[in-house]
Amino acid sequence: MPSWYTSGNEVFGPGGNPIRLYGVSWFGTETNNYVVHGLWVRNMESMLDQIISVGFNCIRLPYCNDIFNDGVMPNSINFQVNPDLEGKTALE
Repeated sequence: MPSWYTSGNEVFGPGGNPIRLYGVSWFGTETNNYVVHGLWVRNMESMLDQIISVGFNCIRLPYCNDIFNDGVMPNSINFQVNPDLEGKTALE
């Protein structure tokens, strides 16, 4: 049996234990910014830490199909607070 599986509208983990998904939507990749919003102000890792700290365990990322095109670069990123994102394409 796989470690995670579904039955109807339920998700189960190892040992058949039910898994509860608590999701948040982080928008922005569906816009012409091609990246989640807020990275012009805050560090991505600190935002992810905050998402976890308030109890979310999954993130919905709406996206634009353009991110799959070669060379599409995100914009609106402050590289002083997100240096690890510099030079990355929208898909990366």
